[in-house]
Amino acid sequence: MIKNTFIYSVAFLAMFTISALAFAQDFIEDMSDIPLMPGLEIIHEAGFTFEQENGRIVEKLAVGTISESAINSFYSESLPALGWTEIDTNTFKRDNENFSYALRLENGTSIITFKLFPVAL
Repeated sequence: MIKNTFIYSVAFLAMFTISALAFAQDFIEDMSDIPLMPGLEIIHEAGFTFEQENGRIVEKLAVGTISESAINSFYSESLPALGWTEIDTNTFKRDNENFSYALRLENGTSIITFKLFPVAL
């Protein structure tokens, strides 16, 4: 009985994670393995990408009218399914890269700064 409950719980969690990823229709440019939450829009003029010997440094800016809690839930649920481990609030690690994001609210608009950088930095 307990074994069946555990199996059903794991199956539900997997389906929930996959469905969260299914809603991520786009990935962030130059961060091809980071989903862009639906409802967010990248501001292309505001970011940069820098390739170096020990990895890449990428910063992108996105805006939308989505709540902070919804954004946090989306990334906390979808990134682990892509192999990222949450190491701190809004900060994830996979292999030799870190990914983080910072949120701020201006006039009802969420502004999110996404950063991807080598672990060594």
